Amino acid sequence: MPPILVPSLVYSSRSRAVSCAVLVAVTAACEVPNFRGPQVQEPPTGYAPRADADQARRMFPGHEVMHRDAWVETSIQSGTIHINGHAGVLDVEDVQAAQDAAMASAPVGVVFGGLERLTVDGRQAWGWSERLESLDGRVGWVAFRLAIPYDTITYAVEFQSSAPELTARPDSVRAVVASFAVGRTRWNLPLLLAVAAALLLLSWFLRVRAHERAERLRGIRLATVPETDDGGEEARPISS
Repeated sequence: MPPILVPSLVYSSRSRAVSCAVLVAVTAACEVPNFRGPQVQEPPTGYAPRADADQARRMFPGHEVMHRDAWVETSIQSGTIHINGHAGVLDVEDVQAAQDAAMASAPVGVVFGGLERLTVDGRQAWGWSERLESLDGRVGWVAFRLAIPYDTITYAVEFQSSAPELTARPDSVRAVVASFAVGRTRWNLPLLLAVAAALLLLSWFLRVRAHERAERLRGIRLATVPETDDGGEEARPISS
């Protein structure tokens, strides 16, 4: 009987398919922040971290600072973002008291907006806007100050800028402050479990297909090639 040739199975295609599926699954099931730690997630273009940046007056000057960070506009230093963490949970009454104190000590020309409630990083936060107006109505700078309480700490995020593109659009300053989050990778467990089940099904399907292919190849018979009298080989057709 002619020898039976059993080709080795090649798993590269299956491995690539499963690897791509795993990569897609992990990407879909997790949310990676732009910046880790307590940080604004969308700082304006041209800003760079600088934790030692000076701050004339903090939002909560009477509270000890447990965490500090800052961003500074790098070209002409037209703006700064300050992040201060204070121990404990500061509520809306604390924020209102902070605004009252800021209004009492503010220089002439500073206009305060009313207290606003925002949802930041899935939490309720309170803050207010400010702008410096000259007698002719021109705006010298705009600012937004926000307090975001967490379980054991409250973060005060303050952004002040004199850049014309921001003084003309003060809502952009609010949006930067509102992008604050305690940046960490978040996993969507229900989606992750569903994708894992789908991957198991895909792996089983590919294994079955590979087994069927191996069985088909196992049935292929190759004829032997005997030597001729002159030492060469005599070609023989492959028998089915």
